[in-house]
Amino acid sequence: MRTTIDIDDVLMHELQVKAVQEKKTLKALVNTLLATALRKTGQGKKKKRWKCASYDLGGSSFPYEQAWKVIEQLEIEAVSEKLELRK
Repeated sequence: MRTTIDIDDVLMHELQVKAVQEKKTLKALVNTLLATALRKTGQGKKKKRWKCASYDLGGSSFPYEQAWKVIEQLEIEAVSEKLELRK
């Protein structure tokens, strides 16, 4: 990406000298220095992925079939109540 920035003359001279010493282009040197500075301040670090905590709720001993029957019955009762209110 291209951009325009104002750099102090003294700093620009130092950058040019350093670029020659390291046998790099000015662009490569500035990119390297900026990336290093950002990493030091924490801006360039990747954030750790958030991980949801999980807990053992008893494994396969939970009576899922019975729970689904209870849920179905509750839903049937809720629908019946709504239909009664419409009368």
